[in-house]
Amino acid sequence: MDLILSVFALLAAAVICIWLEFVVPSHGILAVCFFLLCVTALVLSTFVSAGFVVLIVMILLVMIPTVGWYGFRYYPSSPIGRRIFLRKPPLSHPPAADLQVFINKTGVAESVLRPSGVCTIEQHRFACVSENAQIEAGEKIRVIGVSGNYLIVAPMG
Repeated sequence: MDLILSVFALLAAAVICIWLEFVVPSHGILAVCFFLLCVTALVLSTFVSAGFVVLIVMILLVMIPTVGWYGFRYYPSSPIGRRIFLRKPPLSHPPAADLQVFINKTGVAESVLRPSGVCTIEQHRFACVSENAQIEAGEKIRVIGVSGNYLIVAPMG
């Protein structure tokens, strides 16, 4: 009975190790610990019975893909994943006919426009082209026209 509990404790420790691999930057050391704990649990299960070995193999066949799937789903929102993955809203791409409503609206250049770049107008990000001058990032702009899927902008002031 103690050996059975030890096997399940090793499997629980393996799950904790692989979960920590997605949270703590261990450079794969915790993944190696996960693998070694699973192998150790499998070897110890051979001392119990053949039926218990089959049970442990079935648990591992379900546990490994499930823990991996949840780990990869959680990784982008983990502390490390938030540092790695960029979080910016995508550019808005309404049809050119819909861009006409933004004419004479004001906004801010998010990047340097020389002559093209990205601008924010009414909390929407658009690909923009400056009329004839370079516009610095953070400078206020006004939409003066539409060309295809680009807004033509000019600096204010």
